[in-house]
Amino acid sequence: MNARTVLYRKVAYLGGIVLLLFPLFWLGRPEVRDDSGQLQGGGTLAQMRHDMGLSPAELGEIDPASQTMKLATLGLRGIAAWILWSRADDYRTKENWDKFAATLNTLRRLQPHYISVWDYQAWNVSYNVSKEFDHYEHRYLWVKRGIEFLMTGTRYNRRNPRLLWSLGWFTGHKLGTADEHREFRQLFHDDSDFHEKLNEYVNVDESRGAEGKPDNWLVSKLWYERSIDVDIAGIPVQWMRLNEESESITKRKRGAVLFFHDPHKQVINYAQAITDELTPGEITRSAWGWGYRELNEFGNEEIALYDGRTIRLHDLDRIVKEIEDLQAKLDALEPGLRERIRKEREAKLTDEEREALATPWRQRTAEQNEIVGGLRHMLLGDEIFVGDGEVVDRLPEDKKIRGRELIRRIEEKRKAARAIDNQRAVINFEYWLKRSDIEQQKNTAEARRLVREGDRLKANGDPEGAVKAYEAAWDRWARIFDAHPELITDIMAEDLKPSIDNYESVLSQLDLPFPSDFKLQRLREYYRQRDEWEYIQQQQQQ
Repeated sequence: MNARTVLYRKVAYLGGIVLLLFPLFWLGRPEVRDDSGQLQGGGTLAQMRHDMGLSPAELGEIDPASQTMKLATLGLRGIAAWILWSRADDYRTKENWDKFAATLNTLRRLQPHYISVWDYQAWNVSYNVSKEFDHYEHRYLWVKRGIEFLMTGTRYNRRNPRLLWSLGWFTGHKLGTADEHREFRQLFHDDSDFHEKLNEYVNVDESRGAEGKPDNWLVSKLWYERSIDVDIAGIPVQWMRLNEESESITKRKRGAVLFFHDPHKQVINYAQAITDELTPGEITRSAWGWGYRELNEFGNEEIALYDGRTIRLHDLDRIVKEIEDLQAKLDALEPGLRERIRKEREAKLTDEEREALATPWRQRTAEQNEIVGGLRHMLLGDEIFVGDGEVVDRLPEDKKIRGRELIRRIEEKRKAARAIDNQRAVINFEYWLKRSDIEQQKNTAEARRLVREGDRLKANGDPEGAVKAYEAAWDRWARIFDAHPELITDIMAEDLKPSIDNYESVLSQLDLPFPSDFKLQRLREYYRQRDEWEYIQQQQQQ
């Protein structure tokens, strides 16, 4: 190989390099900001990163001379993030809020796609930092700052529902259930500047409540709906470490029924909030009616569970009826067989066992409770139980094949019913459906209004007026509890205890005896038994 050949090759290599620089430059041109701060230009790769939310465009705003920037440029971004995280915790402990906020800004610019940075630090700001301030307005500002921190995070993680879900939780739970939730909610109602920021992400006009202003619970509903929209789109997300063998495309770190129920539950939360804040009437009834419709619609939605099963919560009654129909077909194969088996078992009981089963459970002695406990394997409640399998075992041979087929179908239905029943229990579906139905009724709203009126009149020194309002309220509450006796142990009944105590107090002021025919005597007896039980428990703990 002569020198001229070597020279030609070098020239060719150099020419190839120069030619490659043009497409590389075209593909890799960085984005720049114009005078208004908007991103302009950029090559194909920069545009793709921007469109897919992969480009930490604010990385250039970090101090280039800082220790964390030096580590990041050396490929040690994880260590730099850990240092910043530690500093943020240290500044929070020392209550150096300016440096704390600055460190968080640097951290989120350094690791914009690390979900835990946004989630954890937003929680830190809204829940931990906010409580360090004495005045509720200052606490509100830090709660809001945590929410704004999360909103910024969604710009870099648009394909992940987790931050959107967290925004729903912060906006609803933190503003709506904190000790100062009344003040927080009012500040939120009047915070037009914050509403403008929210409008960049959700349509705040859709969240206007009873006062015509945005309500935190209804804004929370919008965030949850956005989270569901992202999840349904089928975009791969990593809420937690994925199992390599899993084919699931989404990990919400939350059960499917809970996840899809969240938006509907916010309407119930909104109805509860305004019932507490406003005079119960048409507005509160309308809110509860909305919540009832939301839950009814949710009950008809198809929900895919983790095991691949698809359920509808409202299907439970239908499936239970189908099970009963199949059992009737099984019993029809040999009429009277199930009852004969039951009587055979009953005949084998001793006199003591029969007496224990015949005694109501509240009146049983300790010995009788022990006897009944030993019979639990053959009881359903306090009745002798005969299983479907036992019926099939006693069928004639020519009917057993049909009996086994019916049992197979019954077991399939029972498995489906158990799955639905378990998911209904997770969200207390039956209770909230019933509660919202009762609360939207005119009698319930009037009963609440009269109780509140009685409390107001007592506080204003009008015992005669308070007694009249209370007694009118008890008439209405008695109708509610007569129709729904299970509510006596519910929070609806618990809310009445202070007012019943107030009623007794104003009667005492007027030298009137507590009525022996008090219409809520069952409720009063429940309070007494519960208080006695709690006292016994406290004594045992001491």
